[in-house]
Amino acid sequence: SSLLRNLPQEEEALKAVALEEEALEAEAALKKEQAENMQAEAADASDDGAAELAGVQRQLNAKERRNAKSEEERQQANAAGAMEGVKRAAELEQGSAQRKEGAAQGA
Repeated sequence: SSLLRNLPQEEEALKAVALEEEALEAEAALKKEQAENMQAEAADASDDGAAELAGVQRQLNAKERRNAKSEEERQQANAAGAMEGVKRAAELEQGSAQRKEGAAQGA
């Protein structure tokens, strides 16, 4: 008879334990979801950072190509200027030689 009297209390205690287990499971599921969301956000941020870094790298590469091209053009202009100078010096030398020859013939 004492078992029958205690039965409702034990039933309530079992229900309370079951509710507490459900609450703990729900909390664990929520924490797991939050952790997954944080991981996804971190991955997105990492992707954004990688994309930004790739963009900066592309800009640097383009700048390097422009600098290399302008350096090449500068060197070509210097070479053309040097060739022009050599050509002009040869013309002056030839003119000087012709004048000397003309003066020698005239004398």
